[in-house]
Amino acid sequence: AYRGSDQTQLSKVLNRHLLRTERQARPCHDWKPQELQDFMATVLDHRSDEFQNIYVETKDRRRLLAEKNHEHRNRWDSLNNAVKDFPHLLEPQRESHCRQAVMWWTHHLAEDKRRRLRARNITVPMLPEGPKLKCGHGEDEEEAHWCVGINEPNNCDACHSSSSEIMV
Repeated sequence: AYRGSDQTQLSKVLNRHLLRTERQARPCHDWKPQELQDFMATVLDHRSDEFQNIYVETKDRRRLLAEKNHEHRNRWDSLNNAVKDFPHLLEPQRESHCRQAVMWWTHHLAEDKRRRLRARNITVPMLPEGPKLKCGHGEDEEEAHWCVGINEPNNCDACHSSSSEIMV
C-alpha cells in the first residue's frame, strides 16, 4: 500500500497517502531549502523521543543522525553555503530535504503532535514526483563530499520501493 515500482511511482503513492490527511500540503518544487529546514526544525521541536529510541535500538534507517536541533541547523548552514559555491546542487538539496521532511513528519511525530501542528495551519511538503536527481558532476572532491550529505537522507526507496532495484 505504501510502495511504488520506481522513484516516481513511490513518490506519487506516498503523496496520495499524505494528501488524505494533510489539508495544507505544497509540492516540493514550491519550497526553498531554507523553508524546508525551518519545517524540519519545527518537526524536531515536537518529535517523539520514544520513536527515536526505537529507531536507534533497532538500527532503523529512520533514526535521526543528530539528536539536537542546533546540530541539524549547523549542518544545513554548511550545506547552504556549499550550494552557493555549487549552485547545481540546489535542486538535489531541495528534493532531498523534501524527502527527509516528509519522512520526519510521518515517522517522528506522534499523531497528537501532528494534530496540534495542523491546528496551527502548518503546511507540509510533498515528495518530488520524478526520478531522483543525480547529485553533482563528479568532478570535484568537495562537491562529492556535499553530495554524500545530500544523498544520505534521500532514500525513501530503500523501504518503499517494490522494485528489485533499490537505489542507495
